[in-house]
Amino acid sequence: MAMADKVLILVLGFGTMLLSCAEQSHLLLNPDGTVKAYPPGRQADPIYRETEIRLSRPRLNDEIFDPQETDPLLKGQFAIADRKAELAVKDIDRDSGFIFHFWDAKQRILRDQFGIHWKTPAELNPSIVYANYGQPEITDAESRALRTLAIQLVSSSSEQMRGVTRSFEGIASVWTRDTQTEQIREYRFTGHDDSWTFIEVSEWEE
Repeated sequence: MAMADKVLILVLGFGTMLLSCAEQSHLLLNPDGTVKAYPPGRQADPIYRETEIRLSRPRLNDEIFDPQETDPLLKGQFAIADRKAELAVKDIDRDSGFIFHFWDAKQRILRDQFGIHWKTPAELNPSIVYANYGQPEITDAESRALRTLAIQLVSSSSEQMRGVTRSFEGIASVWTRDTQTEQIREYRFTGHDDSWTFIEVSEWEE
């Protein structure tokens, strides 16, 4: 049997996993199960930390995730699956359908390589519309609440609301543009649904 086909037993702080030598080039984990930085010249898409980032962001009311994601004994497996899924979809456009390609790849890797039958956020939350990186789209109610908060922070009457977005990390942004100066401002909030806390405002050039 070739060395690349031999099976190694890799013991991490979060359990024992069987991995082939051929897989080791993509396995870059610290002893505590967290993912190491990518090597020089390889710019990782932040989706390679999808499980970690999604679990840390604010959740919408009633939003649920597969409880296996928070099992300490499976943390390493989910980290590896995220890394491999990121590589599997590296050539997919980052449009509104991207996250579903990523979740499909991740689900397949978890099932085929680790025997973990994982349900995606979309499967568990059919009423939530997920954007390109798996963050929930801003709902109409959230947009109204955020615009109401932001209107109290604008610096002049010429500053007009342009849109409301939510980042991969769950930060909501209300975007404005000053019709006189053409200055673009981003008012950032943390929270969800009808509970929001203002963080900061940033200015951008058009």
